[in-house]
Amino acid sequence: MSFKYDFTSMPECMEIVLSGSIIDKTQTSELLKEIDQLIYNVDEKIKVGHINILINMQDVDYINSLGITVLIAILTKARKSGGDVLLINIPDRVEKLLLMTKLSSVFVIVESLEEAKSKFNEAIS
Repeated sequence: MSFKYDFTSMPECMEIVLSGSIIDKTQTSELLKEIDQLIYNVDEKIKVGHINILINMQDVDYINSLGITVLIAILTKARKSGGDVLLINIPDRVEKLLLMTKLSSVFVIVESLEEAKSKFNEAIS
């Protein structure tokens, strides 16, 4: 499955729904273009005030170091702007990778949309 993403704006945050594989070796150049576009779109949304980001990974099949780099890039951009990034619906494979790389201590992982909204509201207050 190829990599795809979609944005949804909510009062508390902007949700990015990721799906597919980050990285699919058969579509490397196409994937890199999609990732560049994702990072550009995140930049543009942060510029207009969407600094709190919820990354929904429910439909992510696989990520490797490129996927980790994308997550860190989004996290860095959000935090530099005074916001944060929460992860939700992390597949077991991805969660194991976050644990092995110790990034599970860097990212806030939530169990539900309601928990994410609550954490973002706490940060705003």
